[in-house]
Amino acid sequence: MKEKSFCNHGNNKFALNLPNGIRISTTFGWGSYCENHNWKNPESTLENKYIKQFERIEEGSNDVEIMVSCPDNKWLERLQKKYDFEGSVKGHIKMPEWLEILGKCKNFKPKNK
Repeated sequence: MKEKSFCNHGNNKFALNLPNGIRISTTFGWGSYCENHNWKNPESTLENKYIKQFERIEEGSNDVEIMVSCPDNKWLERLQKKYDFEGSVKGHIKMPEWLEILGKCKNFKPKNK
C-alpha cells in the first residue's frame, strides 16, 4: 500500500510524502534539535504521561528538526550541503527556512519520470 501524503508520527512529528518521491519529516518535540529538546520525559503514571504529552503538543515550537529522504542521492547531498545538515537531519530551522527547503523539495524533478 502506498503511503499517504500526510503522515502523523506521534507527538509533535509529521511527514509529507510529495508526489515526486521526496519525504520531508518534521519534528519539534522532546529530544529533537529544536527549542523543546530538553523537555523532560513525563514521569509518574501512564495516565499522567498521556496527559502531559497532549499538553506538550499545545506548547508548539518556533523551530523544528527535519529529515529529507529522496530517491536521488546526489540531489539530496547537494541539499544537505547547502543547508548545513548534520548527517541526515537539520535542526533549529525557523519557518522561513523550512518553507524554503519545502519549496526545493517540491520542485525536485526525478530523473526517471
